[in-house]
Amino acid sequence: MSYACVSILEHTVEPPVVSNCSTVTLTCRVDTGAPNVEVWWTFRGENASKLPDTTIVTDNADKGEWQLELKCPTLEHKGTYACNAQGRNESEVVYRKEALLKIYVPVTIEVRHNSTAQKIDGKANLTCLVTANPLPSVDWLKDDELINASIARLQMNTEEIDDVTVLASLHIENLEREDNGTYICQASNEFNNATAAQDLLVEEAPEVEFTNATTVEDSSSVTLHWRVKYNGNLPVTRFQLYRDSSVDETTIEVDSDIQGNITKYTISSLLPGLTYSFHLAAFNEAGESDFVYLNVSMPADVPPKVSWVHVLASTNETLLFGWRRPNHDNGANITHYTVQLHRQNGSLFAANTMVINAPGRNNHMYIFVGLNPGETYIFQVQACNALGCGNWSEPLEGTTSDGIPDPPRDVVLTCDHDDERNADSISVSWEEPVNARGTILSYNVTINTRAQYRNDNGQVVDEKGSKIEIIDAKMNAFSYKTDVLPNTEFTAQMCTINRSGCGPLTNITLNTQCKSPSNGVAF
Repeated sequence: MSYACVSILEHTVEPPVVSNCSTVTLTCRVDTGAPNVEVWWTFRGENASKLPDTTIVTDNADKGEWQLELKCPTLEHKGTYACNAQGRNESEVVYRKEALLKIYVPVTIEVRHNSTAQKIDGKANLTCLVTANPLPSVDWLKDDELINASIARLQMNTEEIDDVTVLASLHIENLEREDNGTYICQASNEFNNATAAQDLLVEEAPEVEFTNATTVEDSSSVTLHWRVKYNGNLPVTRFQLYRDSSVDETTIEVDSDIQGNITKYTISSLLPGLTYSFHLAAFNEAGESDFVYLNVSMPADVPPKVSWVHVLASTNETLLFGWRRPNHDNGANITHYTVQLHRQNGSLFAANTMVINAPGRNNHMYIFVGLNPGETYIFQVQACNALGCGNWSEPLEGTTSDGIPDPPRDVVLTCDHDDERNADSISVSWEEPVNARGTILSYNVTINTRAQYRNDNGQVVDEKGSKIEIIDAKMNAFSYKTDVLPNTEFTAQMCTINRSGCGPLTNITLNTQCKSPSNGVAF
């Protein structure tokens, strides 16, 4: 029996290009079916059936179709495979047809850190470990644009680790704010490509700014509003606030530890009519922001309370008060002062207005006349401007000096004889004066005496004398009594004593003279 020559009709690889460890099937079609022909594959001169995870499928061999299945081919298995066919009667003739199998390792990228944070002016190093075969080319992008490798402070390197791995790096010196962003590591070869993103955060001091929401609450308080313009990629930990005014160059710390989540602050106890400059700085772990400044002019207000008030002089009918102009006029010139004087019982004695002709004058005074001697009055003053009057000063007491008091009234002198004691006495009684012109301290009782008698020589003696008694007014006593000698004439005169001294003596009348009896019998 004779056989025709064997012919390999087709040798195919499906798929012709596979990724690493992906199943591939090689099909060889021959014009003669089994068992009249023998078919096998060779790879690099060796029988391909000896490769790992390899199967030869002969289900359709009787129809002239043989298949070689590679379950997990690796890079070692890429290359040219030969389908060999030999007829049973052609022991020395082998027919061969080659097919190319391409195997690649898919591009994958591994990044060590998805986000990197570095301080401004420092340096950053971004890396990506790329696995692929054929080895890929690597580019770096930011904001969807290729990074310019010619920038001096940027360095891009690619290092081959092995035949399937490269380490790509992007090194940035002298970090700037513009370096913030997402960086894309892009790797590609002829088969596929991959990308991986890394965020670079450049940490720096924050930026803050005042907003237009700042509100003047009243003439002495303002609420400042601000916002963090840029946080420097770090949370703001605190704010620091200072102020100074248009009349004082001294900078005063308002608050050095305002919490980082606060965006407004109310400052009180400001002076009306002044312009204040507020300075604000923000802090984070990277440092301190530049100060931002805001000038706020406070509205004018009524003058403040007059705080320096004194009694300058006093007489028994006048009181002279003085005060000093408030240190600040609250933004409007003081036009006049209102003064008032009350009695101690609360009744108003006088209220007057004093117009200011010299606005810059610091010291002022006002005199009240026609006052009662020795009386205490209560004085208050308030400063006024075109907007109104400020608060009254604290009450200040002033007391007039005592005047000359009137003499006591209804003075009566009486001479008596006590039979039981066989003693003579006199007594004086009186009533308070009509006008004490001050505080009565005491009464002066002056007793004048005259006695006529013959001495041992038979001569007539006319003996005169006087005695003064001071009666304390605190005793609330309006009488005086004392023992005296008999046969003596007495007269009594009195005066009222206050802080100015003793007033005029009373006149001698019939009621203020008497004589003690010589024989024990009253006149």
